[in-house]
Amino acid sequence: MGLPCGRVSRDACGGIITTSRSVSLNVNGVPPATLNSNIAPHAPPPHTSPVVCGASTSVKSGGIGLSRLGHPGTCGHTITGCSPNVNIGD
Repeated sequence: MGLPCGRVSRDACGGIITTSRSVSLNVNGVPPATLNSNIAPHAPPPHTSPVVCGASTSVKSGGIGLSRLGHPGTCGHTITGCSPNVNIGD
């Protein structure tokens, strides 16, 4: 069983996830968090220009892994919040 999918503008990884690399997929009406999604700045370095650096190796959109609850950002925080009804595997 998978874990809840992260979403742009709805979920955080220290700061709100602001972009998606997904080209055609929405989760609960918004783009999913993906590998290299931008995260809003939320403190001094390394929190000034972080990106999501963890993603599923088996669930992808346009060849890019989707990110889920607990995947890390380059700032050291992990994705929190997430979809109430869309889970993705590793």
